[in-house]
Amino acid sequence: MADDVATTGESRDGWATFVVTERIRPTHVQAFEDWVKRANAQLLGSDGFLSIETVRADDADSPRYVTLIHFSRQDQLDRWTGSDEHQRLIAEVEPIIADTEIQYAEGVEVWFSLPPANRRQNPKYWRQVVLITPMVFGLILVIGASLGPLLEDLPELASLAISVTVISMLLTWPVMPWVTKLLRFFLYPKASRAGAQASP
Repeated sequence: MADDVATTGESRDGWATFVVTERIRPTHVQAFEDWVKRANAQLLGSDGFLSIETVRADDADSPRYVTLIHFSRQDQLDRWTGSDEHQRLIAEVEPIIADTEIQYAEGVEVWFSLPPANRRQNPKYWRQVVLITPMVFGLILVIGASLGPLLEDLPELASLAISVTVISMLLTWPVMPWVTKLLRFFLYPKASRAGAQASP
């Protein structure tokens, strides 16, 4: 990993995601996966840590891994990337990494996009709409029923603003990340068919 992994270069507020794409030397794949397990274990106790997902691209000659690390806020993510513990992990893995790409994303930026190492293009627009619509509709019904009694004494605009905020937060995490993972065969049908054909 490059040294610039340790800083963001800017301060942001709100839910934050650290996206790392790493190309591994083919002879060091097992060593890298062992390192990932150790690094993930250390992440669990970090302030503001929400979740981590690591996906391997299907390329035996040039294996790539895409990791999405979610924190509650950007400042918490900054503290983790700037910590001595994180720097030790970087120094440990550098010899087995061929190259690294670092990205930062917030909220809905990571709903339907991953770095190029793991996909050729984003899902078709109509597929995104088909997936989002029932999620939004369902959350409106659930939040309306859950919060309705608590918000009924508030002005209509204030009640609506609170409901929309809660729905947006739930869509950003965990609903859409979970749903897009569960239904990726629908979002990325070509990739799913290719993976099925490659399986024994």
